[in-house]
Amino acid sequence: MPAESSNTIHPKGSPDPVIEIQSEPRPESPQPKRPLSTVSITLPSGGVADIREVSGAEERILANEKLQRKGEAFDLWLSSAIVTLNGKADVTPADTLALLAGDRMYLIVRIIELSYGDSVDFDSTCPRCDHVSQSSISISETILPTLKPYPEKREFEFVLPSGRKIIYGYTTGMHERAMAAKDDPSPMDLLAMRVRSVDGFPATPQTLDEFDGRDRATLRRKLMSDPGGGVSTAVDVTCEACKHRYVTHLQDHVSFFLPGLRQR
Repeated sequence: MPAESSNTIHPKGSPDPVIEIQSEPRPESPQPKRPLSTVSITLPSGGVADIREVSGAEERILANEKLQRKGEAFDLWLSSAIVTLNGKADVTPADTLALLAGDRMYLIVRIIELSYGDSVDFDSTCPRCDHVSQSSISISETILPTLKPYPEKREFEFVLPSGRKIIYGYTTGMHERAMAAKDDPSPMDLLAMRVRSVDGFPATPQTLDEFDGRDRATLRRKLMSDPGGGVSTAVDVTCEACKHRYVTHLQDHVSFFLPGLRQR
């Protein structure tokens, strides 16, 4: 005869079960993960991306000091929040570094908006009196209305007063990474990176340094007048202490990326 079930007891001489021992209750299965919100957006360059809200895992990436020192934290954070980029899944930091700077900033703003809401609170330090002021802006009212698309053409040619022919393009994530790696970065360096060639030869910093004053000034004016597409993150702030008015950029503040953290 097969052995009786282990949760049933038969009294001696009786074939019928009269006592049942209840089995230990099984632990409840963990609650399913909350689905992360996603949205499809069109980039200033005309590309398409599906983005999702960031999780605590992405916040830890962004706050990781080792990754910050290596210059890897930001693009790991950004690529993790992009579900697809121009139809490509499994987006990597290399993919986000190849993007135009305006596309990158637009992605950042829309990911922040999707993850934390329309309102952005941030601290900024007055350049006159060093007082730290608290400010708040609406992304939909302040940032998104500044959206400007990129032109279809991505490289441009013009001639300097000396007759030298310049071909230039727009800033990419690779340029931004190179700037972040510099010990003493200058806005001049970023402008120089946009120059693709001079008289048909690859441009180098040394080549541009050898331009005469008129050529350098003309080149700067041309590049500054054509920054490309994207959104402006510039915000006007009035110091709470001395009432001095100054301009700050949202991406310069940790509380933009990690709401709740305060400037130290």
